[in-house]
Amino acid sequence: MIGKLALILVCVAVASGNPAAGKPWKWLSKRPLVDAKGTVTHPRIVGGVEAVPHSWPHQVALFIDDLYFCGGSLISDEWVMTAAHCMDG
Repeated sequence: MIGKLALILVCVAVASGNPAAGKPWKWLSKRPLVDAKGTVTHPRIVGGVEAVPHSWPHQVALFIDDLYFCGGSLISDEWVMTAAHCMDG
């Protein structure tokens, strides 16, 4: 619940300060998309181990139209930190 609220707050904050707000969204990255069920079209982790669900509660997945596009970390009860290339503007 708190994760969804944090994600919504981040999206609202980014959209309200983004000069591209209101424009159609387009995918800028050449990375493959992952659907909400976690199906990866081109896996990129080599030699990794699948994590037990909910074992990393500070990690966040950012989705647009049910497609994963970036990750982040909870840095407080209300804020998610993600990489600059995950945001447009």
